[in-house]
Amino acid sequence: MHFHTLCGLVLILGCVLQIVAGYTHFDLTGAAFGTDDAYISYRYAENLVRGYGLVFNRGERVEGYSNFLYVLLMAPAFFFTGGLGVYVYSSLFNIICVLGAYLVFRRWICRSFSPLVTSLAIFLFATCPLIWLWTASGMETVLVLLMQLVIWAKAERCAELGANSKDVLILCLAIIVSILSRADGFVIPVFALLYLLFKGRYKELTWCSTAFLIILICYFLWRHDYYGYFLPNTYYAKVSGPISLRIEYALQLLLVIVLSEGLLFYFMGVLVVLIVQWIGVLRHRLSFLETASFDRILFIGILAYWIYIGGDNFHERFLLLLYPLGIYILFRNIGHILPKGTLVSLVSIFAIFQLGVLLTDARFHYTLHKYDRWVVLGEYLARQHAGQVLAIDAAGKVPFFSDLKTIDMFGLNDAFIAHQNVPTFVVGHNTTAPAYVLSRRPALIAAGVDGADLNLGAGMKRDLYLQAGYEVKYLVSTDAANAESIIDVSGLDRPSVGALVEKGYKYAVLQKTH
Repeated sequence: MHFHTLCGLVLILGCVLQIVAGYTHFDLTGAAFGTDDAYISYRYAENLVRGYGLVFNRGERVEGYSNFLYVLLMAPAFFFTGGLGVYVYSSLFNIICVLGAYLVFRRWICRSFSPLVTSLAIFLFATCPLIWLWTASGMETVLVLLMQLVIWAKAERCAELGANSKDVLILCLAIIVSILSRADGFVIPVFALLYLLFKGRYKELTWCSTAFLIILICYFLWRHDYYGYFLPNTYYAKVSGPISLRIEYALQLLLVIVLSEGLLFYFMGVLVVLIVQWIGVLRHRLSFLETASFDRILFIGILAYWIYIGGDNFHERFLLLLYPLGIYILFRNIGHILPKGTLVSLVSIFAIFQLGVLLTDARFHYTLHKYDRWVVLGEYLARQHAGQVLAIDAAGKVPFFSDLKTIDMFGLNDAFIAHQNVPTFVVGHNTTAPAYVLSRRPALIAAGVDGADLNLGAGMKRDLYLQAGYEVKYLVSTDAANAESIIDVSGLDRPSVGALVEKGYKYAVLQKTH
């Protein structure tokens, strides 16, 4: 079997293993079957197919997704499946996308590297567990990765003399798909356009800029007409708080990702390359742009954007391109210098390090007996509380499986909460408005619960919810080892409820009693 084919099979098998037996977040019992956020997209897709429009709650137009094209691509699943079947559908779609990303990466580096270096580079790509993880997420991440790789390769091609019309057309299409795939999908295209400008490729720049502006203007105008805002509601909910706090948090998180999530050698290698480049710029009095390559611009640009928004609750999700970028930049600078034996030894060390997350990262603690508390809770509420209104701090799986009208307490799907001015920063969950939530008088409120104090997350303190007429109705297990998933505690006193919380029932559902 050809080595490249074998690497492709390893990549697919790694993704399938993650889908079947792995997790997609450090909160294992909330991420056994994809991320919770993925099910927000599924709910929008389902409502679209049912004829309610692109909405989270029927009759309420709020753009609580950040992946317009992916929502549309998920919609066909609801013609023949539902529930976890949609997750299977999205996983199969993502496997196709990640295989496409692998093929694009392989074809691109074949142009630059020797056969040996090419094989070593694609081996590292195929054995990157973080790529497996985001294929299993149920989200649009690997579709975005595929478009980023196409834009990278074709922008480099179009910057060369003799770039043909086919390359320009593919680059234009990739820019369009990128913008529609995720709310920040315009970022990489902007870098590509600037790169073409710096390289003086004005014809290619004109075509790509035209495609960029047309799709961006049309999309933003449609969004404003449909939802009332030029930016998605998720932007207001997440990119908020003082920029100094966002940068501080992102830098701390970046250190964690570099040291513990397989990025160390690539990050340090690129850092050394950039330092050497700057020394050359200063020594020979060149401009940075004269010596910059698009891969390095992308690496710096992605990091700068990620730090500006404050990182991400899902750690490396927005940084996934750094893995193939790091592989490419490293081999581009050392692949033609080092002896074959040394290269193979280095790649072995890199592979062992990035595969080390399989032992150290809880998201790769594989089991065939997975428990997802939010799937269980959603199905339970569908049976016991059909037709009621729910307020919740995790607006994906529970609303999707329960089909309840839902108030998202972190504001992704609520314009009022998302547009709050907040002086603090909590990545991914920065905006809350407990008084507003209580004023809407939902029948149920669900959130993580503290110990004996029985304070809930999202600012839902015990004194506050008791005064509004709510009491703890159910406790949900956050520990897969507990025999019962959901316990009705409405007849128990406060110490008994607190004792259950300490035993691993750390998710609570309140019910309005008066």
